[in-house]
Amino acid sequence: RLPHDLRDRLVHEAVRMIREDEPSRLSEVDKALRGDVETIIAKALEKEPDRRYESASAFASDIGRYLEDQPIHARRASTWYQARKFARRNKALVGGVAATILVLVAGVIGTTSFALRADAARADASRSAEETKKALVAQTLAQEETTDALEAEQERAMQLRQVAEFHSKQFEQLQPAAMGADLETWMLQSIPEAGRDAVAEAIRGVNFVDIGLDALLQHVFDPSMKTIDAEFQDQPLVRAELLNSLGRTMTDLGLREAAKAPIDTAYALRLAAIGPDASDTLATNNARGRLLWLQGEAKEAEAIFVDVLDRTRSALGANHEITLLTLNNLGSALLSQNRFDEAEAVFREALQGRERLLGDTHPDTLAAMNQMGGLAYQKGDYAGAERLLRAALFGYREVLGDQHTNTLDAMSNLAATLFGQDRIDEAEPLMREVLEVSRRTLGERHPGTLGAYNSLAALYRSKGDLPESERLYLQVLEGMEQVVGPNHPNVVMTHCSLCQVYLDMDENAAAAEQSALATERGARTFPPGHPLAGRVTEMEARVALAEGRFADAAKIASGAYATLSGAVGPSHPLAVGVARLMVSCHEAWHEADPGAGHDATVAVWQAKLPAPEPANDSESE
Repeated sequence: RLPHDLRDRLVHEAVRMIREDEPSRLSEVDKALRGDVETIIAKALEKEPDRRYESASAFASDIGRYLEDQPIHARRASTWYQARKFARRNKALVGGVAATILVLVAGVIGTTSFALRADAARADASRSAEETKKALVAQTLAQEETTDALEAEQERAMQLRQVAEFHSKQFEQLQPAAMGADLETWMLQSIPEAGRDAVAEAIRGVNFVDIGLDALLQHVFDPSMKTIDAEFQDQPLVRAELLNSLGRTMTDLGLREAAKAPIDTAYALRLAAIGPDASDTLATNNARGRLLWLQGEAKEAEAIFVDVLDRTRSALGANHEITLLTLNNLGSALLSQNRFDEAEAVFREALQGRERLLGDTHPDTLAAMNQMGGLAYQKGDYAGAERLLRAALFGYREVLGDQHTNTLDAMSNLAATLFGQDRIDEAEPLMREVLEVSRRTLGERHPGTLGAYNSLAALYRSKGDLPESERLYLQVLEGMEQVVGPNHPNVVMTHCSLCQVYLDMDENAAAAEQSALATERGARTFPPGHPLAGRVTEMEARVALAEGRFADAAKIASGAYATLSGAVGPSHPLAVGVARLMVSCHEAWHEADPGAGHDATVAVWQAKLPAPEPANDSESE
């Protein structure tokens, strides 16, 4: 359809219409064309040269800005400008109206002069009314122009919001595994075929996912943060949306230290712009707490989750998704502090709420089930843990697939549960699958991959391959120190594991070194009475026993048992392990000093051990 309907028009009439009449707006043809497209075409068809695009390249540039979702240079015509254009197009009509108005005004003036002589008060009232009318007309015009400006600003804000949501989705769809695989393929394809096999062999141990992550951080994430801060300085909510998405993506990719700045900034922007109780602010504060928890700061994370939970319950209700997410996060923070009863109550509330709101197979419901299974494992309830974790793993495989991080997490938890029951043959395939998928999709330095290596190191120790266990633990220790810092709980526990490996290898000096590092770093990480603090103390006792310092070993182990039995109960596997250590300590002490009565102490500690399970009839046959 043409801008003017020239059908059945003579040439001179068509020329007049094109020169004087406004063309049809695109939105009259199709409402979907309302907005920037309509504004660009209107500017291109302007009658006055100084209001048209100055060149074809300027016209093309605005079209390009529209296609790239950037603000266009063209602006809608104001109401006052449209009125002036109408006057110019219709000079005869406007002149006649003006003349009529002048005649009327002259009559009014004459009448008013007569009235003034008759009644000055009535004249004053008439002038006041006329001034009021003029003011109302001016106010109406101003309101129309203000409305146009507000509409333009609202349209721009909506466009910026759409841009932010688009870029947020782009961040979330980054796939370092695919990037790494493509990088390796491109590299090999660039090598002449004659030397390609040799290069492939040479780079066999290189993890291209790590290279992809480094490239993302250096060439995508860091520049993106600078661009976001510069381009959206006057749009705090758009800036917050982009930074929040960027920080959460970096967190999920294992770039946790780098993720802190964008998430903290996004929270501060939303807090200032929309207040602490807005859902977006609460979601970002949740992300802050989760990042602290992942970095081993469980107490600080708990404080944030408690605050968010109070606000979400009040502002959004008990069944809102952010409320249920916060419950699950709070349970994780409590579990990391081994506050089992509190964690169980919170996890159960989250699980029941998600089952009611989302159904049994939703990923969020499965996450709560996985957390409940992890809690049961840490409490020593291996049967309960296995039941929950198998259900969570089955659901994750069906809903998210075998390679999703949530699937790997549930698989790792199930493997640990089976390993804790000495069901090595069942645990090993799961451990190896977690490691293989983690290396391929997350990279060598992701905390999930390092955790998979840690599990495999424990497996090798249980099978008696101490050198391989040592090698893997040292690899985990180096990676963990780089990724989460030297005082993270996982780092401290790796020192303890290495200590045990060196004791098994009769390398007491190396064991003592690892124990000392665990003690030093654990003192900064675990509060008094924490069960993992008891685990650190246990390793000190084992080193003392290996060195023949029986009195020191017994004293230190007794303190470890008091900590563990108080924190997790005397029947927990950790407490039982220290009770067995006390039996071994006093047996060795009795052998070294038979007449000192240490055999009686052996009997005391043996009484604290659980009764052996009855033999299975089918196995005895």
